[in-house]
Amino acid sequence: MKKISTVSDESYTSDPLFKALRTVEATYKAFDAAERELVKIIGVPICMPNCGKCCEVTTPIAWEFEAHFMTSFLGGSGQIALSKIQSICDGWLLERDGLSRFGWKGQLTKDQQAKLNPEIDKLLLASPCPFLDSDKSCMVHFARPLICRAYGVTRMTSRMCNRPLSPMEDQDTRAHIGFRAPLGDKINRLVNRSHRETSKIGWTGAQFLPTAILSVLLPEKVAEYEDNNLVPTAKLVHMGWNPAIIWQEQLNSIWAMEAQAMQVISKEREENHV
Repeated sequence: MKKISTVSDESYTSDPLFKALRTVEATYKAFDAAERELVKIIGVPICMPNCGKCCEVTTPIAWEFEAHFMTSFLGGSGQIALSKIQSICDGWLLERDGLSRFGWKGQLTKDQQAKLNPEIDKLLLASPCPFLDSDKSCMVHFARPLICRAYGVTRMTSRMCNRPLSPMEDQDTRAHIGFRAPLGDKINRLVNRSHRETSKIGWTGAQFLPTAILSVLLPEKVAEYEDNNLVPTAKLVHMGWNPAIIWQEQLNSIWAMEAQAMQVISKEREENHV
C-alpha cells in the first residue's frame, strides 16, 4: 500500500487524495482542540489515562476514509508497525465470538438485516476493541476514529466512565459540546467536508474498525475470507454515512434502541447460563 504523508505540502493542494487526507487531519485536530477547550471549562480531564472502560465494551465503527488515514499515519509515524496492526485485525476478523457465519453477500434483505442486527449490537455494545492494550491504553490513540474522539467531547460519556465529575455535572448529565455551539459548528462543517472530499475518491462507506483497516491493507485477503465464509457476517457488514453518532443531541433515539438491544443481549446471556 502506498504510504501517504500527512504533512502539509503546497505541491499537493490540487491532488484529491492528499486534499482528502489533510481534511480528515484538520477534523481530528478540531476535535482535539474542542477537548482542550472543554477541559478548561469544566476543570476536569475528559479521559483518564489507562482506564479503557469504554474500549472494553465496544468495537468502534470507522468510515472508510478514516481507515485510509490511520494506515497512512501509523505507517509514516512508526508509532506501531503496520504488520502488528494487520495481525490484530486479522485475528479479530477470524475470531468467532459466538457470532454466525451466514455467508450472505451483497445487499441484505430486510429479513437478513433483522437477523443480523442483534449480532451487530453485540459487537457495538459487548465486544472489546482489539486495539485496547494490556495496560488499558489505546494502541492507535493518535489516529483513532471520530467516534472515539467524540466520546466525552461532542457526546456524553456513560455512567461507566471513571472520569471525575465537575461541579456542573451529575452522573446522568455530562458536559459536552453541542453541534449548534460555535466550536461544534466548526467541527460539524469539517466532518461534512471530510465526507465530501473523501467521497470524490470513492471513500464513502463505514465498517467496524478492524475490518475497515484490513480492507485497506489487504483487500484481497478480506475478499478471500468472505468468499470462503470464514468471518462472522456481522463483522463484514457495510454501513452508510451517519454523522449523528458523534453528536449527543442526535443520540437520544439511538440510545433508546441501544437500551433495548442490551436487554436482548442480557436475556441471551442469562439463557445461555441456565
